[in-house]
Amino acid sequence: MRHTSALAGSLSATVARIYLQRVGICAKGPLYDTFEFGIDGKPGNRLAIHSRMPALDTARICAYRGLKGFLELWRPGAKAPCMIVAVEAAAKLTVIDSAEQGPRFTTWKPFDAACTGIVIADHPAELGAASA
Repeated sequence: MRHTSALAGSLSATVARIYLQRVGICAKGPLYDTFEFGIDGKPGNRLAIHSRMPALDTARICAYRGLKGFLELWRPGAKAPCMIVAVEAAAKLTVIDSAEQGPRFTTWKPFDAACTGIVIADHPAELGAASA
């Protein structure tokens, strides 16, 4: 396998290096942004923002962009990756962590705005702001 950028043109059997940056904390734990490693070894393009599941969210982004292979997730100053995931496998997963169950892996499903019964642009506060 060879190391490459997550956005490289030839994407078969690659290992993409992903940089993790802790950016905050929420009630359920830390939040991370993820970045591609730049050519100079410093963070490049941002991939995921404020993620509670950075490996899984980044895998979905990379799978969408056509990456097949592995992601190495690196913390600042680390001498080795903190996690390595198979893109196609990780992209299909999410974590359930609720009062009733969890934490555990389960199958990821895309968010369906129709299930919420409200579209942000139709919210009364948004309508007032849009007409102003």
